[in-house]
Amino acid sequence: MHATKSLSKVIALATIMSFLPAMAFSAQKITPGTTCKVLKQKTIYQNKTYTCIKSGKKLVWDKGVLIVKAAPSPIPTPKPSPTPTPSLTPSPTPTATSLPVAMPKDGDSPLQLTGCYTGNYFYRLNNGVLERSFFEDKLFTTTDSRSNSDFDPIRLRAFQIIRSHVSTTNTLPEIDFHVSANFPKLKLAYSKEQISSTLTYYSDFISAGSHVQATFITEKDSALISPDDISRPDDAQWIIDTFLDPKQASFLNCGWRYGVSGSHILGPVSKNNGQIGYWMISPTLHGDRFWDPTYLTHEVTHGVQDIIWRKNDISPMEQAGAPYFLIEGGGYLFGIGLSLTNIGWYQDDLYRKIYEYYRGGPELARQKPNSAADILKMIKAAEVNDNDVGQTWAYTIGAQLWEWVIANYGFDAYWDIVKGLSIKQNYDATVLKVIGKSKEALYAEAAPYILKGFQEAISKK
Repeated sequence: MHATKSLSKVIALATIMSFLPAMAFSAQKITPGTTCKVLKQKTIYQNKTYTCIKSGKKLVWDKGVLIVKAAPSPIPTPKPSPTPTPSLTPSPTPTATSLPVAMPKDGDSPLQLTGCYTGNYFYRLNNGVLERSFFEDKLFTTTDSRSNSDFDPIRLRAFQIIRSHVSTTNTLPEIDFHVSANFPKLKLAYSKEQISSTLTYYSDFISAGSHVQATFITEKDSALISPDDISRPDDAQWIIDTFLDPKQASFLNCGWRYGVSGSHILGPVSKNNGQIGYWMISPTLHGDRFWDPTYLTHEVTHGVQDIIWRKNDISPMEQAGAPYFLIEGGGYLFGIGLSLTNIGWYQDDLYRKIYEYYRGGPELARQKPNSAADILKMIKAAEVNDNDVGQTWAYTIGAQLWEWVIANYGFDAYWDIVKGLSIKQNYDATVLKVIGKSKEALYAEAAPYILKGFQEAISKK
């Protein structure tokens, strides 16, 4: 199968939606092994999440995964919010004597949103400078109080290498914008600034004179979904349908409050065949309130991966044996590395994601690794996009593995592995050629570092 057919199926919807997974709710009976219509569609039926998978030449429902519901938060909200928007003000834990809640400090986890597993930090651009806060409307800052010595030298070096890379090509591809009048204006301004700087960063990988399609719409804009600009229009329509479904308000107010984005190579049915097609669907309910700067950089990284594999005429997983964490781990690593401007915020986002998946991911993901051997098992699981624990770990295991590679072998090491995949050279041979050792030796070398990251992220919460 050519890369154009396979890669269009690789969708990374908004970084796993802050671990409220993308899914639909079904009133019809779902029986494992029976036919379904949309690859990777998720449906809830009788307290299980079923995924449409490929079996041979058919699409069928898998055996399903039992849903583990979040326990109610033990921290009460002192005053009910007058709007459906969750309160972001931390509440004191009820005790015999109520004590004031300490203000969060650099390195703390984001404040939990009412009704959601966790929260996220709040970001905005102020005259082109990224600012962050624990609160929606106050105490924004451009700096982090921690020093470089507070971070693992491997993480610090990888972050510095990613941030210091400068493209040798000055030619920026033409960006064709497709924007709904309903799309939040401030979020659009942020996104336009981001996509320009991200494509400048990656310009060495994009042919001069090429175009990039960038679509920004809301749940009101089904008419603007075009196969010329979005490689999987069915995915975009499904997102819109989910936003419009009142039964799925928890998605809208938790993981999906930032919107949903994707980026893929446009295929032969598009008049823009071979171009990156980035898209974002933002809910009008929240307007400009919520923006996560890591989404766009993550997704554009996937577009760059796809350009390389399209040029090599290769489907990386199916034809070269590449692990899923090469795709998603790389996307997530460069997503946070390009968008978050200091090492503290960068690590905070990584640890936030590790903890989210530990607390609310698939059953096997809700375990704390205790040894390098445990990490090697997790790496093995993350090779496969299984819509389960492997998909979950592909982001966090992969990001830390590629941190190790970049810190020890340089910026080009990751991208040389991506570029080296071909019909004649599989992933194992590419790693051996680029790194100078087998993938097994590389994984064993990196495992203690990855273990440390998981243990710190889980223990600090």
